[in-house]
Amino acid sequence: MGVLLALVFGMSLLWVTLLGMLALGPPAVAVFAAVQSLLRRSVPDATRGRVFGVLGTAQGVTALLGMLVASGLGELVGLTRMLGVAAVMWFAAGAVGS
Repeated sequence: MGVLLALVFGMSLLWVTLLGMLALGPPAVAVFAAVQSLLRRSVPDATRGRVFGVLGTAQGVTALLGMLVASGLGELVGLTRMLGVAAVMWFAAGAVGS
């Protein structure tokens, strides 16, 4: 996904960017479904609600922090570079996680 994000964010043609974003959908859905399935299988029934609650809260808080940091840095370094940094972070997360 990181490589595809880098390609999408590096394009200057709107139609190419839109096609790239469309191509990002299936891998994103696959990752989400895999994470949810792994959690459901590995967490005991008695604590599953709390674990999913913590996961949802952590996702919300980190999304908010990411938006705050990216908006500040985006003003300093520019939108295209910030999106490139996001792509590199996705690529690194995929490399470390696999």
